[in-house]
Amino acid sequence: MRRLVALFALVALFTGALASGPRADARATPALLPALETPIPAQLVPGETARVSADGDPLNIRAEPGLQGAELAQAPDGAVLTVLEGTANVDGYSWQKVRFDGVVGWAAATYLEPNGPAPVSFKHLRPPATRGMGVW
Repeated sequence: MRRLVALFALVALFTGALASGPRADARATPALLPALETPIPAQLVPGETARVSADGDPLNIRAEPGLQGAELAQAPDGAVLTVLEGTANVDGYSWQKVRFDGVVGWAAATYLEPNGPAPVSFKHLRPPATRGMGVW
């Protein structure tokens, strides 16, 4: 997914460079390339889930956004969290409010990938009643 986003960013960058016309200084082009090394974060949507992608390391869930926030839990790499409403930019990271294993806290969004809609529970539904004809 990150490669696809980076590919689209590269195409948009190249198309924009062509549309702006010729450059007076050809040496200006390499300055744009370092921006492509930083992956473009995918959009995290409140109410959906996200998967921890931290290269095998656990992700700290903190009481407040920032590196100084108290650690509430650690989500292992690959764990699924529920994305909640709330974002903040602190200590050079974008922080996302999340729920993991019953704990609500903040996680660095850099290490989260969208996973899709949150699972739906059907525990509250009962099977339809049989009407004297036996079970079909």
